[in-house]
Order: sequence, then structure tokens, then C-alpha cells
Amino acid sequence: MNKKRLIKTGLLLLALGLAGFLVLTAFTMYKQNHAVAVLEYHNFAEGPVGMDDPWTVSRSAFNEQMAYLSQNCRVVSLRTFLQEVEQDKDIPENTVVVTFDDGYRSNYLLAFPIIKQYQIPVTIFIVGDFIEKGQVADYPALHWSDMKEMADTGLVDIQSHTYALHEMITDASGNKVSSLMNYTTPSGARETEAGHYQRIENDLLKSSQYIESHLGIKPDILSWPFGSYDKKAMQAAKRAGFPYMVSRVAYSNPLINVDEANRLVVFPNMDMNAFRNLVQPRQVTYGESLKLQWIRIKYHADACFNG
Repeated sequence: MNKKRLIKTGLLLLALGLAGFLVLTAFTMYKQNHAVAVLEYHNFAEGPVGMDDPWTVSRSAFNEQMAYLSQNCRVVSLRTFLQEVEQDKDIPENTVVVTFDDGYRSNYLLAFPIIKQYQIPVTIFIVGDFIEKGQVADYPALHWSDMKEMADTGLVDIQSHTYALHEMITDASGNKVSSLMNYTTPSGARETEAGHYQRIENDLLKSSQYIESHLGIKPDILSWPFGSYDKKAMQAAKRAGFPYMVSRVAYSNPLINVDEANRLVVFPNMDMNAFRNLVQPRQVTYGESLKLQWIRIKYHADACFNG
């Protein structure tokens, strides 16, 4: 290749790289400006809560947050949001979704009256094993009668957080990893890859049957414990009857896949300014997005060249 052709090739690659950078920047700006906050709550308490209990929100804070949503946002169920995404509908920018994880009884005793007051649709993801044992960590779990009463209002959708995969297991190296990503059975035996994903599928089938047997509702939305999963786990979930899944911590947007919707955890120390910024993120300009992209490139370049 002569020098002139080499220069032309280099300039072409540079132009393609720049074009890709500008397109990616526009994509980033679009995602930010069309973000949908899918909120994730866990437990609720009657009185004030400190950061020593990061998964519990006070009843008064939840009440203030739901009052704000009812007055300022388009609050829809998770199912409605996912179906709108699936159908490629134009989703209003002030759309917000509310979900709960694990199956704490405080969802019924403290949160449900507020949900009814403001008519907020909610999805509750329950861990079958927690419900059967009647405990979520040190707290009481939901009763089936609670869930039936909530579901009958049409405001609450009961879905799966697995049956017994919401646990951390010590692997062969002594590290704590999610049961979903650990190839060791509860008895300590090493799993084959096929056996591992069959265990996941069996658990999800059991979770589905457990919910259906008590509520007469077949769940079809799955919340991955600890946000841990991979592509083969997703395939196992779909075989078990879960076309919709929620995953890791981030904003969702109209370009997501319905089997990888992101959520945002609401923490107890969040004041109303922080909450408003969470559910209605500030709109960014193209120039601000360019700056963000450059920071990301620099960060990854530094990590690559400096270890």
C-alpha cells in the first residue's frame, strides 16, 4: 500500500470513528432525555430510618413520595410500561413505575394504605421461600391473604423474585456470590453448566406454580435477585414462562429490551429534592452529552493503559 492510499485509509477510519462518536453521543442524549424511573422499594417502617438499614423507607417518606408522583407524574404499572415498550409506543417523559422486592409484610401494613389513597399501581416481587417461612431476613413476610386483598384492588401485581435463589453462597474461592451465578449446589457439589441452568429453570417453574396455586394468577415478570443473571439464565427464565424481566440499577428508556428493564433503588436518606431529581432527571443538551462521552472515553483509556 503506497503512502497516499495509507493516508486516505487513515482519514477514512478517523472520519468513521468521529461519526460513530457523534452518533453515540446523540444516542446517550436521547436515553437521558427519555429516561423512565422504575423505582425499587423493599421494606417500610413506621418511624424514622437510619442508613444502618438501607433497604427500609419510612412510612412518612413513602407517603410524601407517592403524593408527589400522583400530582406530577404519569404513574403506570410495570406491566403497562413493558407492554408499551414492546409495542414501540411513544412513552411520555414523565412516566414513572413503582415496584417492591422480596415480600415484606410492611408492604401490606404500611405501604398499601398509601397506594390505595393515591391510586398508585405497584408490582411486588416475592421470594417464594421467604413467604413459606414467613420471614424476610428479620422481618415478617407477606401473608397470602394480604396479597389476595391487594391484588383484588387491581393496583397490585404479584410477581416472582425466584423461589429460593435469593441468597449469597460462598464459592470455592471463599467469595460470596449470588446463588444464580454460583455453580455449587446447596449440598456443596459442583454443578455442570447444563445442571446449573436446569436448576434455575426448575426454581422459576416452582415459583410460578407457587404463586398461581395461591392467587390463581400465573406470573410472567421476573426480578433477578441482586441483579445477577446472564444470557443463558434469561433463556431459562423464558422457558419457565417469564418473557419480562427486571435487572440492574439504572434508568430504563424506550429503547430497552423488555427482558432487561432497569430499576432505581429508593434509599431511606433520600430527601424530596433528591427524589424529584431521581424520577424526573434533568434534560441535557448535545454539548453536555459530548462532554460526558469524552469523560467516559478518557476513563476507559486510562483504565486500559494504566491498569
